[in-house]
Order: sequence, then structure tokens, then C-alpha cells
Amino acid sequence: MNYQQILRFPFLPPKPWGNIAMLALCHAIPLVGPIVAMGYGAGVEKALLRDPSAAAPRFDFNNFMKYLERGVAPFVIALVLTLVMVPAIWGAMVVGLLLVVMSRGNPVGVGLGVAGMFGLGIGVAILMTLFMLPFTLRAMLLGNIGASFDFRWSWDFVKRMAGPALIATLVMQLIAFPIILAGLLACYVGMFFSISIVTLMHYHLQIQLYQLYLDRGGTPLPIRDDPIAPAFPVLQPAAPPIIQR
Repeated sequence: MNYQQILRFPFLPPKPWGNIAMLALCHAIPLVGPIVAMGYGAGVEKALLRDPSAAAPRFDFNNFMKYLERGVAPFVIALVLTLVMVPAIWGAMVVGLLLVVMSRGNPVGVGLGVAGMFGLGIGVAILMTLFMLPFTLRAMLLGNIGASFDFRWSWDFVKRMAGPALIATLVMQLIAFPIILAGLLACYVGMFFSISIVTLMHYHLQIQLYQLYLDRGGTPLPIRDDPIAPAFPVLQPAAPPIIQR
């Protein structure tokens, strides 16, 4: 994994801050904005498949509806998987609260219970993120809800990539934390810019993980090389592959 390249990616010329500003605007718009951002991100990931050292394509506002259409599949997949993940995290938090109650006011017991509560919550969140990765990757690259739920391919991805993906997730959290914190300190508005920067890094990270998966003998996805093609109807089978590695 080339983390230096991930850190540089959002700021590669010719107009990086234009892309970051447009993504920040998308993240500030409720519901529709994140879908548009994901649609743009799908084009970013396909561009990186063609050339891993390329800069992010320019965010073209004229393609707003195309981004919106293409972002439907990854947004729905992320929403469904998040709804699955939330009960697991809350379950870990409940276990921690039970440990606090069982301590009966003992300071050491309370401290261990609180630490266990947050530790279990973070651990479950990381494991669920690893579980979500192959499904969200398929949604971004295939643009199709039905094709995203391929459990055989996803399980193969997890088996081959569990170690590198887990390490990459932890490293990205360490990278993202100060960036998000700086955005929060910048009169809150800066948070949208910091989220956009982290989002672009995440796109690059996903493609690096996918390429590493292929290097380890994984099955290539049937990806169409059409960066602004509409995603509707999202339940139809994916088109034949054009992008080949």
C-alpha cells in the first residue's frame, strides 16, 4: 500500500481545490449531495484503474444528473450495510454498559467497563467496515445494486485481503482523524472540506486494495469504462467489461 500516494492524491494538479470545493458543496446538501459525491467518486475510481498515478477527474457540474444517477447504487448499498452495522455496534456498547453496571461503582471496574464499551464499539465498527468493503467496491465500480450483492466474490475478497484491508482501515482512521478535527476547528464549515479530502483519499485506497486483490489471484470485476454513464436501471445486470488490468 502506497500511503504517500494516497495523501498526495486529493491535491494533484491541475485544479485539486475545485474538486474539493465541489465535493464539500455536495456533502453540505442533505441526501442528494452524498449520492452525487458517490457518483463522482465512481468516475474517480475508474480513472485510477486506467492510471493509478492520475489526478482526480474534474468535477463537472454539467454532469450533476449523471453523477446523481450513478451514485444511486453505492448509496443504497452503503445505506443497507450501515443499517446492518448499527445494531452490531449498539450491541457492543450494551455489553460495555453491562460491565459498568456489574462493577457496582468500583472505580477500576467502571474504568474497565467504559474502556471495554468503546473498545468493543470501535472493534466491531472496524470489522464491519472490512465486511462492507467488497460490497461498496462492487457498487462503485459496477454501478448496479443487484451485481453488488455477490457474496461469493465478496467472501473471496475478504479471505485474500483481510490483513491488508484491516491495516489500511486503521491507518486511514489515523490519517483522517486530524484532518476531520482540523475541519471542525475551522468554524465547522471547514469540516465539509476535510471530509471531501478524506473521501478522495478513500477512493484511492479502495483502488489500491482492489489491485492488490487482483495481484493475489482475485477475480476481476466486469467494469465498464464509462465514467459518466447513467446507473439506471440499477437492477439490470452489469455490462460486459471494458476496463482490463
